[in-house]
Amino acid sequence: ESLHEAVRRDKERLSAVVEALPEAVVWLDDQLAVEDGNIQSVGLLGRRNAGRRIADLLELLTAQKVPMALPTSVEGLGGGLEEPDGWVSLPDGRRIPAAWTLVPVEGDHGEGALLVVSDLTERKQREQALRAAELDAEVSRRSRASRGRFLADMSHELRTPLNAILGYTELLMEEHEAADDLQRIHRASRHLLALINDLLDLSKIDAGKMQYDLRDVAVGPIVEDVLDTLRPVAAEQGNALRARLAEATVVADARRLSQCLLNLVGNACKFTTDGRVDVEVEVTAQRVRLHVRDTGVGIAPDDLERVFQAFAQADEVSGRGTGLGLPLTRALAVGMGGDLTATSVPGEGSTFTLVLPRAR
Repeated sequence: ESLHEAVRRDKERLSAVVEALPEAVVWLDDQLAVEDGNIQSVGLLGRRNAGRRIADLLELLTAQKVPMALPTSVEGLGGGLEEPDGWVSLPDGRRIPAAWTLVPVEGDHGEGALLVVSDLTERKQREQALRAAELDAEVSRRSRASRGRFLADMSHELRTPLNAILGYTELLMEEHEAADDLQRIHRASRHLLALINDLLDLSKIDAGKMQYDLRDVAVGPIVEDVLDTLRPVAAEQGNALRARLAEATVVADARRLSQCLLNLVGNACKFTTDGRVDVEVEVTAQRVRLHVRDTGVGIAPDDLERVFQAFAQADEVSGRGTGLGLPLTRALAVGMGGDLTATSVPGEGSTFTLVLPRAR
């Protein structure tokens, strides 16, 4: 292969590369007049630009007088000129964000220059999307913080009078003739206080301020205590409450584990009538699973994930609560390194499974 052929081949390769570039590339002579350009430059400038001087070319590109002194030859170009963040006008009248660079080069026919114009539309769109996402994240963060402060303040304000109501009703129930009515007031107040506590816990979790006292915890005594607490609730609904326990120790916050089980077993008891609620402890190599099964109305498959969303209910008219208990229980489980899952068959019942790390 001759030297001439090698040079020709290299030029063809270089030309192919330049034609494939996404940027518009324009060759200028030593007087900074247009000689040629790649296909992208045709789309940017149109076809009839041969001989056009750089000042006219840039004014055509930007649709305005260039706010800088432009040289009239390569000798006055120095190290080059650039506009990293500008606008150019297309032949169809559209304006797009663009950057351009004018640099001196030396070729076979002497000195000249290259004008390279880059379309910044996609980059600007990405930057705008990133700014919007950052703004949304900041608004969301501030909203969560504000909501957390509000919920904490409101929870405190509501709990104070409720605790007083509970105290006085307990005193009056000992001797008052209307003990049954007071019992209802007392029960309703305790329920409302539990809801407020759930709301406060959710606000802490949402704000990332929930703290867990994680240690090795024996599951059996906590399950038995929860069942003893909820037997009256189960009896009111005509339900049998049973447990099948295996010896198991988990890494958990004992108080939060009890809270999770009270929510799960309490829900199962309240939403099952004349049926059965079973609690089973299953031990695997690394996990302990606590299954809470009921023979209640069940949940439709499409609604299973909705029951874990705060303030959502699987059935808005079924009276299945405020939508706080299950989202809170899952959040607490995740906070302790576990999870909460559910399966259900409408008309047959549901199973909620609390999964926690097994203690070594």
